[in-house]
Amino acid sequence: MLHNNPKIYVCSDENCVERSYKVISYLNAKVRSHLTINMSLDNTEYSITVPFLCEAVAEYDDNLGIIISGMGIYSVIMANRNRDIRAAMCQAKEGVEWAVENYHMNVLCIPTFSPPRLSDESYIEIIDTFVNTKRKSDYLARNFLLERL
Repeated sequence: MLHNNPKIYVCSDENCVERSYKVISYLNAKVRSHLTINMSLDNTEYSITVPFLCEAVAEYDDNLGIIISGMGIYSVIMANRNRDIRAAMCQAKEGVEWAVENYHMNVLCIPTFSPPRLSDESYIEIIDTFVNTKRKSDYLARNFLLERL
């Protein structure tokens, strides 16, 4: 279901809180199509906040989530436990574009510590691509057919 006020939910692990604040500041300044909500809490393990982020994203089809973590692998696993979430770890805008267009990714997991380490400019480029890429409509039809098999 779509709604008039789409949101971007952002959370991070306890080691990436500063990076998440930069991302949130950027989104608040530059992205007017979505309301940005910070779900990061200082000194809170993100295994607690990721399920809440995923429930919030799953509430409406046009909500998005961004998880910033050390290696990114655990956050993808945690996020994909929710049936309505399609999370992927991406370190390049081309991967983000492909995942959104073809798999309707609605949660972006960005690693901070895995090589290559991303610059602030790379983060911005990846996030811009995530927010601005349009989904292709054949994903839902393809999944509907797969469920029928």
